Amino acid sequence: MNSRQASGYSEKRIDWIPPQIGTGWKYVSVLFISALCCIATVYWSASQLFSDGDVPLIVASMGASAVIMFSSPASPMASSWAFVVGNSLSALVGMTVFLVLGNTALSAGLAVAMAIIVMHISHSMHPPGGATALFAVVGGPLVENLGYSYVLAPVIFNVSVFFVFVRLNRMYLTKRQQQLHYTSKLHDAVLNHLTEHRQSMDSGIETADIEQALTLVGGNPDVSPEYLKQIIDNTLASAQLREMRNNGYHELQISPPTLRFGDDLLQAWRLLHRDHHNVIVVLYPNQHIVGVLTYADFFGLEGIEYSQKAFSVKDSAALYKRIEHALQPSGLLETTRPEVCGQLAHPIPQINDLERIGSVLTKESPEFVALVNSDGKYQCLLTNQ
Repeated sequence: MNSRQASGYSEKRIDWIPPQIGTGWKYVSVLFISALCCIATVYWSASQLFSDGDVPLIVASMGASAVIMFSSPASPMASSWAFVVGNSLSALVGMTVFLVLGNTALSAGLAVAMAIIVMHISHSMHPPGGATALFAVVGGPLVENLGYSYVLAPVIFNVSVFFVFVRLNRMYLTKRQQQLHYTSKLHDAVLNHLTEHRQSMDSGIETADIEQALTLVGGNPDVSPEYLKQIIDNTLASAQLREMRNNGYHELQISPPTLRFGDDLLQAWRLLHRDHHNVIVVLYPNQHIVGVLTYADFFGLEGIEYSQKAFSVKDSAALYKRIEHALQPSGLLETTRPEVCGQLAHPIPQINDLERIGSVLTKESPEFVALVNSDGKYQCLLTNQ
């Protein structure tokens, strides 16, 4: 039995690993708005559907669920399965205990204890479920008169409305993840590199190793083994990135556009001049890198050396127009002037071993270096500026 089974979790039940959204006011704002809108909507919707005094409008355990679902989304106890099934089964168990034993100290303790066992067996461990079961016993005449209807209203009704906000919250977090710098191409390339090469820096830790460690420690973790593995992988990648930056290399803040070997030079020029990119990566169809194109390559066509002065001369507009005119396709089968990207792109150093960054910078000091994978396919572009 692995630690997942021992602690009452099943791998298929962990349905989502949340992205990092940081700490600070943005994170606190998300927590505040999510909890406020969720609980207020659950209460308001119940008040519209049920008559006053018929059923409790909201189960108090929803407040505890809000804490764990919004503030600790990485926990297996905050999975959608645990939230929905844990609360529903706990309500059923709690009401069953009350109907058999009534409102006594024994029934209160037994309701919570049995709810824990049922959630453990169903892999739906959700701490607020204990409060849901307890409320069935100590909720007073209003709850006692409901009988098993308590499971449907208010519990399942509350859970259903609440669940909508859980999905909206996690959709926002997923969208937010796409805007963060840590998901850059360079970070992804480093993770791929660590996976492919298994450097000494790479611990080689697998999810099974984490599960075994959790078994030895004992108890229920607040985060899933998959999420712990994600933390470890990102920690290794961040350490590797720090070493690279200490050696002077950074990924371009805006990923440069890529063109194919046979694409028109005119298209490349317009990307540089009109769209304000400072470099273009030229690739073969198999994703191996040909080289890069910069302003300097195009200025050479007109016999003018690229420099800052070229941008300040009065006839700079005329110069740009001359370059664009020179790049118009001739339509001839044979021509002596370059017309496609591969003819003008200049090669740059390529590495597939991140530890070579320091030696490349020291010995050659190139402006750009291409990071490729073990198959030689382009991953991202690094610059020492």
